[in-house]
Amino acid sequence: MTAAAPETEEAPGPPEPRADASAASRRRAGEPGYGRLGVPYVVGLVLVVGLPLLAGAALGLTEFHGIDRPRFVGLDQVREAFDDDALHRALRATGLLVALVVPTRLLLVLPLALLLAGPPPGRRSRLTGRVARGWGRVAAVAPTVVPESAWALLWLWLLNPVNGPVALALGPGTGLLTEPGPTRLGVAAMVALQLGESFVVLLAARAALPRAVMEAAAMEGASSAYVLRRVTLPLLAPVIGFLVLRDTVLVATAVFVPILVLTDGGPREATTTLPVLLYRQGFLYGDLGYVSAVSVLVLLATVLLVALTVAPVLLLRRLRARER
Repeated sequence: MTAAAPETEEAPGPPEPRADASAASRRRAGEPGYGRLGVPYVVGLVLVVGLPLLAGAALGLTEFHGIDRPRFVGLDQVREAFDDDALHRALRATGLLVALVVPTRLLLVLPLALLLAGPPPGRRSRLTGRVARGWGRVAAVAPTVVPESAWALLWLWLLNPVNGPVALALGPGTGLLTEPGPTRLGVAAMVALQLGESFVVLLAARAALPRAVMEAAAMEGASSAYVLRRVTLPLLAPVIGFLVLRDTVLVATAVFVPILVLTDGGPREATTTLPVLLYRQGFLYGDLGYVSAVSVLVLLATVLLVALTVAPVLLLRRLRARER
């Protein structure tokens, strides 16, 4: 008899491939029901932004004073805006305010955020402890939390040309609130010191920097100045650029209440910025058609500015991604 051949076990086959988690998540995101979560946002955007914007654009093509029927005039309001000397002066005042406020705020908020964020990993701070950093953060955010009218009234007392603390400290003849140049500087200081939102963004950006990079720099013995110049600031550059763009748009189009309370556009229209001029034309003189036309022009200019600023950055990122 011949011996039976030993049975051979079959080798286990390769394991079945696991489903890609990212693909599964994409499939789940595309399932019915997820898209509905954005419906309230889209509806609110259309009702709160879209329809008023269309109504304003339509009103800008008419002559309307609030009590009579709108009379269609086409682009006459736009041509009038381009020839309006008052609008030109307001644009110059707005540009000067932006040129004063945006760099000043950045120069104030960037070192303050880096100081109050705490020392980087591997280092100790000799300037601020935990309690001091907490109170410093409160002090930096407080001017933004205070209502704008109360903030302006505080500065009205500070800059009072007769018995204000600044006038008493500098002596008579400062020109605060009486001469265009000193008044512009006072208004710029008032606006620039509202650091809260920029401070919070930079503080969060500093906390989100990769810890491994900071620890590696500390292990290599890099000085604080070197880490700031070669590591921290380059990593914060996109956030700083965003804040510069944001502050430029907001200072040019949204700073209204502090100027109205502090100077009412004076002296001699030195602080009559674009929002103050539109307020006067619309609510004091009732020229709503003209105000609507100028507002649409400002919106288009703002969109163009943002597009020209953001588009090169996105294009550069795409080119770098392709090179990798």
